[in-house]
Amino acid sequence: MNDIWDSVGKTDSGFVKLPWFEVGEYEVEITAVKEVFGQKQRVYFFVVETLIIASDNVALPAGERASWRVNMSRPSSPQNVRRFILAAAGKDWQDPQVDHALPPEKVTTWTRQAMDPNMQPLRGKRMRLRVYLVKTEEGRKYSVHHWYPRGKEAPPVGEPRVHPESGGSETQEAPRDNYAPPPAEMSEPAPYSDAPMDEIPF
Repeated sequence: MNDIWDSVGKTDSGFVKLPWFEVGEYEVEITAVKEVFGQKQRVYFFVVETLIIASDNVALPAGERASWRVNMSRPSSPQNVRRFILAAAGKDWQDPQVDHALPPEKVTTWTRQAMDPNMQPLRGKRMRLRVYLVKTEEGRKYSVHHWYPRGKEAPPVGEPRVHPESGGSETQEAPRDNYAPPPAEMSEPAPYSDAPMDEIPF
């Protein structure tokens, strides 16, 4: 039989376009981190595919799958990916001393390792995600994705509810008055890596 059929077993099923994250608070389990080339836009995307473990958005409840896709042709994209990679490594990217102490080549290596289809070191890792809308001076709205290591200064995931549009406000943030703490099995802190810089931190 022709050897071409061996390629079927050696490949994967390719890119599945999952729903985007909407405004809300989430705990997710990462299922894949990928580099995807968009044939239509002719640009590269950094893609994080997840299984939702907890959510306060009824449109994306626990058990659903969703993805974060970053168009790498945009000026802010490298910074957004860097923040995700550092959060996944248990690093506080909001601390300038932590952020500036990381050699650029190491962060690049971590990013390549995260996307490597043969390694996938982040598969199975749980993280927290907060999504909110920001309105520019021109009136355009865009979503901000704030990633946290699980248990690291992450807001609790509240009861599922409908998230309204921002209604012209400067930011759309989830109100805190009706938030409940997550179940005990979800409140354990994530393990933080003290691995040497030349090792995979995840």
